[in-house]
Amino acid sequence: MTADILPEGVACLPPPRTSLPLPTELEEKILCELSLNDRVVASCVCRKWADILVATPNFKKSRYTYTTPSTDSNVTVHRLVAASTGHMQCTLQNGEVKKYTFFHWRPDKAKPLKVDITNSPFLDDPVFLTAPVEETSGAVLLGELRFRIGGVICDPILRGFFWHGDGEASEGVDLTVRQLTQRIAKRLIMEIETSRLLADRGLTSEGAELKFRPTGRWTENAGHGMDAVRDNMSVVETLTRFGKKNTYQGFVKSKPYQQNFQFANNSGGWE
Repeated sequence: MTADILPEGVACLPPPRTSLPLPTELEEKILCELSLNDRVVASCVCRKWADILVATPNFKKSRYTYTTPSTDSNVTVHRLVAASTGHMQCTLQNGEVKKYTFFHWRPDKAKPLKVDITNSPFLDDPVFLTAPVEETSGAVLLGELRFRIGGVICDPILRGFFWHGDGEASEGVDLTVRQLTQRIAKRLIMEIETSRLLADRGLTSEGAELKFRPTGRWTENAGHGMDAVRDNMSVVETLTRFGKKNTYQGFVKSKPYQQNFQFANNSGGWE
């Protein structure tokens, strides 16, 4: 791939070909030298590379971020949705997630490489590498840790919604990244359609496209006071990665979740 930005309308089809006839051991060593972002792209380029990246335990482990809060419990979240590392933007249309786009930021480039990963096998990874309840020695059961999920709308407005993900955490390794993203999309639709501010904006009308960033993170149950700060930071971070410049910012706080929003000056009908 030589283009800085792949055409938005070109889908990343399942890898159509095998790689050059190299020994599998050598290909594994080559893939070891790639960053996680490069491996995401590689999984869409070559079927054999995708098979190796999916089947090899060490490669799979690298796709998860490990969090160790003050509870001294180790819990994991897939990096495609982890609030601190996720670079994935989803396109929602007619009630369904139609497209998953990965933003590959490179230090030597001003713009990211946009890769359609809708058919990437990484989306079928479980959200958690191991079942959270088993790995936290009861911290989740005791309420010391809670999983929070969110959907930050990137276009046509910037606004974030966040919820407790206790049900998702209880499913453990049975819940995939794709399934979590679809659930977040449905919650976004519900929030928009029941919002007095957003219901009449046409964001979920037939044919309209809404782009959002799915997020998930573990938080200490005792630290509710920092939730608004963390969630607001997630929205600001989303603007940095996916948003546009010269926008008007706003912040609305509403229990049991935090709402953050931002309207673009160049969006025409928005006020």
